[in-house]
Amino acid sequence: MNAVAEVYSVAVNSNRNIPAEIEYSTSAQHSLLVGIFTQELHKWVKGYQSDRVFHPIISELSGISNTNKLHVNSKYFLSDNGLLYFEDWNGNNKLCVPESLRVQIMKEIHDSITESAHGG
Repeated sequence: MNAVAEVYSVAVNSNRNIPAEIEYSTSAQHSLLVGIFTQELHKWVKGYQSDRVFHPIISELSGISNTNKLHVNSKYFLSDNGLLYFEDWNGNNKLCVPESLRVQIMKEIHDSITESAHGG
């Protein structure tokens, strides 16, 4: 994950009118540690196998496919546990959701009382 940091210099006046400078930095990096049950993981992997968009990408990344389209799919990567991610233009990794699970995921994200907070 890429971190964006900015450093600012701010002039601070003391009681004796002697200017001082303080440097501080901010970061736009966010991280969230998420776990997944084995049962749920199997559902996602099975979903990828029947997904018309993601199945060919996974086949290619796994070396199953003999096509030479890897340059197109170079923004995708397969994790050790079989989940597919896409690296966006800003270098952030996005989890690819199989078509068969999209309605369920959207409902969970938007309708659940405890799980409905999301970043956009």
